[in-house]
Amino acid sequence: LVRDSTRTRARGYAIDDEESRVGLVCLGCPVLDASGNALGGVAVALEKLRWKTLDQKAIRLAIMEFARLMSRQLGHADSARVSLDVRPRPAAAAS
Repeated sequence: LVRDSTRTRARGYAIDDEESRVGLVCLGCPVLDASGNALGGVAVALEKLRWKTLDQKAIRLAIMEFARLMSRQLGHADSARVSLDVRPRPAAAAS
């Protein structure tokens, strides 16, 4: 699980290749707020037989770009890759 989480963060998207349901492939990216906290996500689910016939790279890039654009609308700093680190951030100290 830790190894898969590391790979997921490095590539910029999560993938479920028939792990939750036989015959189904899912890809997703988080949507982040200005603080970098995940508020939700963008995902696509396809039948594996259909997935094999499509331009998989284009689908991955489209999901990542859409999540990045939504995150930017929520104030997240624009970056080349949306982070998948969805752990809660510590609250800022009161001044």
